[in-house]
Amino acid sequence: MKTSVLFILLVLIAACSSTPNKADDESAAGQHAAIKKNYKCDMEAVTGSKLKRKRCTTAEQRQREKKRADELLRTSVLSATGMEQQ
Repeated sequence: MKTSVLFILLVLIAACSSTPNKADDESAAGQHAAIKKNYKCDMEAVTGSKLKRKRCTTAEQRQREKKRADELLRTSVLSATGMEQQ
């Protein structure tokens, strides 16, 4: 009985210890490189999930998305008010 409890404790302690993760190092290096290239990374909510997703974009991509969103908003407001351009 004592040996089985000791074995379980040993396994739990071994499971809790961690070693440096190579993926974390690569992720940090990737983020550093992204900063140099004018990237911006954000965590975005995924519809239907509590998990978030990391999304990195360049300044040019963000600018294009903003223009597209502004145009969509403008056209939807114009069509809702009945003031569509002729």
